[in-house]
Amino acid sequence: MTAATWMREFVTSHPSYMKDSVISEEINYDLLQRIAHLSEKPCSKLLGNIDPSRSKTQDDVPEILTR
Repeated sequence: MTAATWMREFVTSHPSYMKDSVISEEINYDLLQRIAHLSEKPCSKLLGNIDPSRSKTQDDVPEILTR
């Protein structure tokens, strides 16, 4: 799932969304809060199945650079 698809799904499934193409301040706030907390509460649809306690970026960092 792309980020755009994920955000669209979030908005269209939000309880306050009136199916009128308007993203209210409440929906926008909730979306930004969800994005801000993706590292704490990952979304498998967007990020796949990852271990939230381990950053994937550490997997590809050569040992010499981590010293």
